[in-house]
Amino acid sequence: MTRHRTSRFPHLAAALIAFSALWATAAAAQAPIRAIPHIEAADVSIDGDVSDWETLFGPGFLTDLDFASIAGAGSVPPSDLAVEVWLGWNESTNLIYVAAKVQDDVFGTTSSTNPGDAWRSDNIEIVIDADASGGQYGSDAATAQQYILNSGATQFPVLFPFVLDDPPFVAGAVTRVQNGDGSFTYQYEMAVPGWNLVDDTGSGDRHSFAAGQIVGMQVGFADFDSDADADAISYNIYQSLDGIAGSFANADGLSGFELLAPGAEPPA
Repeated sequence: MTRHRTSRFPHLAAALIAFSALWATAAAAQAPIRAIPHIEAADVSIDGDVSDWETLFGPGFLTDLDFASIAGAGSVPPSDLAVEVWLGWNESTNLIYVAAKVQDDVFGTTSSTNPGDAWRSDNIEIVIDADASGGQYGSDAATAQQYILNSGATQFPVLFPFVLDDPPFVAGAVTRVQNGDGSFTYQYEMAVPGWNLVDDTGSGDRHSFAAGQIVGMQVGFADFDSDADADAISYNIYQSLDGIAGSFANADGLSGFELLAPGAEPPA
């Protein structure tokens, strides 16, 4: 298990931490409680191909209408970036499953191969607060966890705030295809655990998911329009579920998701 220590958003972290609690509280008051259906783990493969999710459920549960850009462009036309997200959970594996298909007009990624820079690329980022307790979290008390999977050099999930590039119980895959018109399609899949508290070795108090629980969660997509922009941390777009900011350090106001019982109908 590799551990890399780095400061993410070093020039923005202090400011974001200062206002994230206020912003998140306002966002939480507006965020609906959504649902995550129970799935059979054998029904999906973590291989960077979301066709199994499309077969199971049809269109994604989350689409562009559920996201708002909190960096770069204020409004996001589908021709620039379009997203679809599917979610599931399984009681036996005790994992939450995330799949996404992204249509992007331009691919941008950092020249750095350090897993600590995984966020400096077109990517998917998820935050899990398994017991929905909220609050600040970080390397001293990782009561929530952030997982990042990018479509550039770091094509494996990285667990922040510790920058573990092979976190326990986690699986992930991504594919990137350039289309005939020059645009790109990314397909992301991850299976992740929840931790009430985890340390920098990837050990701790693992959460047990159960039907009826509310899980705090964030899903975001970074978008850069060139490799140079990614190196300079100049976002074109950062699509954030419900427009929530600061979730890399504060779990207050994460969107709420209820874990559905086996056999319960998935969201329409």
